[in-house]
Amino acid sequence: MINIVLTSGLLYILVLSIIYLIASRIFAGTFLRRIKIINTGLKKIEQGDYTTEIIGDDNDELDEISKNILSMQAKIQEREKVILDREEFNKALFDYSPVETLIVDNDSKIIDVNFAVKHSRKRAPEIGMVMYKDYAGKHRIDMYSELQDCLKSKETKIFLDAVYNNDRSFRITIAPFNNDRSFRITIAPFSGGAIITSEEITEQKQSRERIKN
Repeated sequence: MINIVLTSGLLYILVLSIIYLIASRIFAGTFLRRIKIINTGLKKIEQGDYTTEIIGDDNDELDEISKNILSMQAKIQEREKVILDREEFNKALFDYSPVETLIVDNDSKIIDVNFAVKHSRKRAPEIGMVMYKDYAGKHRIDMYSELQDCLKSKETKIFLDAVYNNDRSFRITIAPFNNDRSFRITIAPFSGGAIITSEEITEQKQSRERIKN
């Protein structure tokens, strides 16, 4: 009788152990599968894909984590849209500004020019040219050194009358008193280089001289 009870008890324990092992494997497989789905979703978000759905219908801690991830995803997507809209707006302002504007990197190499530069000169600067050496290098003052100083100090410089020797590189011809042209130049540095604006003031300067005479 005792042997039967012991045998029945051992059999009961064995059955429970088997059931536990099977349940554990099923649960572990489901758990790991859901973790894998969440991990895959995070990788896609990292790559900029915000279309992944990672919420299940179990209403447990993993679903709560998934909901938090999707909330973060929506906020990131919204911020990226704001940044993109701002960049497009700034790019439009740069491209269509009537003031000649160039952007140089920290090595003084031209990385972008706006339409005003392209349309006002017969020979537009090429990307990669060194500003005030390969391009616009005939000012009376050493503008290349001035640019280097701006890039190092990160302080803006304004030149109210930067005189440039006329080399007939301008499409717009104004009959000057001599072969020089005058420009108002601003060099505004930023972390990645500097923005350079240039406005020709030759005609205004000549008009003032005529009035004086």
